[in-house]
Amino acid sequence: MRKTTFLRLCPGVLSAVLLTACSSLSPSPVDRVAKVDALIAEQQFLEAVDQIVKSKPSDDNYQQLIDRLPVIEAQSERYVEAVLEKTGALQEDDQWQKAKETFTDALDRLPKQTELREKLAAQYEVMLENRDKYIANQRLRLNVRLGRYLLQEGNYLEKIHEANPSSLSNSWEYSGYKRKRREIGRFLAEAGEDALSRKKYYSARSYLELSQELLPDEQTQMTLEKANEKIAAFKTLEKQEQEDNYQQLLYRFQTLRAAEDFSVAKEVLDTLLEIKPDNKQLLAEQSALNSAIALEVDQAVLEGEARYSTGEVHEALIIWKHAIALAPENVELQQRIERAERFLENYQSLQQASDEDKQ
Repeated sequence: MRKTTFLRLCPGVLSAVLLTACSSLSPSPVDRVAKVDALIAEQQFLEAVDQIVKSKPSDDNYQQLIDRLPVIEAQSERYVEAVLEKTGALQEDDQWQKAKETFTDALDRLPKQTELREKLAAQYEVMLENRDKYIANQRLRLNVRLGRYLLQEGNYLEKIHEANPSSLSNSWEYSGYKRKRREIGRFLAEAGEDALSRKKYYSARSYLELSQELLPDEQTQMTLEKANEKIAAFKTLEKQEQEDNYQQLLYRFQTLRAAEDFSVAKEVLDTLLEIKPDNKQLLAEQSALNSAIALEVDQAVLEGEARYSTGEVHEALIIWKHAIALAPENVELQQRIERAERFLENYQSLQQASDEDKQ
């Protein structure tokens, strides 16, 4: 018996299937609103905007779709902020590939030719630059370690090769060692030149010295001498700047001391002593300042006690707190401050209780 397909027996079904397929290619206005909402929830902002662009002013739900645009803009901004925060944390943890994937995924979700996408794209480029710098720095550190290792272990390989130079395995191993020395020597010479051009003089000298040990070269030696000259000039300039700074601080200290602003003068003098801890002039100034501070504190104690005894407790407290800033280790002064604070607290409590009784 001849077999007949299901669609042949039911021709109406085929028509229904074709109509459904065609309608799925061009969703109705109602379906399009629901689809846009779903895309916004999934943070697929580019597709959501594309759906709105496909709508027509004659559609019944056209205005509803247009109303979704401010929503997309607001949610896109929050989304980008979250992406930047996440990628920043990934970069701090050196998870560069995950940061890249996060950026590219986010860029695919945002409408093109918008300020928000351009902002994210700019940050993406910055991330790529930082990643390349990180890789270059790691490669530099690796080659520095390898260079030092080759210098330490090279003697053993040379002795092995000298003991049996006819051995093919020994010759191959020794040849590989010499080739690696040349490669790393050239790499470090270039790194030294780059560091010198960026005014990283100490780093330049370190790379160039190691390069010279691995692969002696006249040009590298000249670059090394230039780095040493820069370091010498830098030290001279640094010393002069430090001396200029010292003279400025000394003048400020003398001005503050003359104005009897002992608290700030003490801070400046401490900074000066960090620069020149054994300077006789500064040590004499420190002794004189300490005597002046001690006299100031003694006078503050007496003046505060006179105020306290006449009931001017608040005024006494102000005087003593000013004095404790000059001599924080003064136990007697600290005890007087605590006594005055307790008195004022008790007085305020009694005053409050009295006011409540009157009410």
